[in-house]
Amino acid sequence: MPMVAVVPDPFPQSIEEINVGIKHQLMKEVRQFGRKYEKIFKLLEEVRGPVEVKKQFVEFTIKEAARFKRRDLIKHLEKILEKTGSGN
Repeated sequence: MPMVAVVPDPFPQSIEEINVGIKHQLMKEVRQFGRKYEKIFKLLEEVRGPVEVKKQFVEFTIKEAARFKRRDLIKHLEKILEKTGSGN
């Protein structure tokens, strides 16, 4: 009698669920002390959807960075926003 293992799907079902998870991680990362922004930029690259959605995520991250007075991070994010805007 063969054993069949049922493995749950490790990935979220929809783009919205993926993006909600990314947004939650972004909020955590912005709060972290220090200037290690690589993870934030990597998370922003993983955002799914059209360019408008990606812009919204960068704008959200800028607002979150402003809450915690992360001026250097805001400068980097504004550069990303400019690149995203000119990519149309």
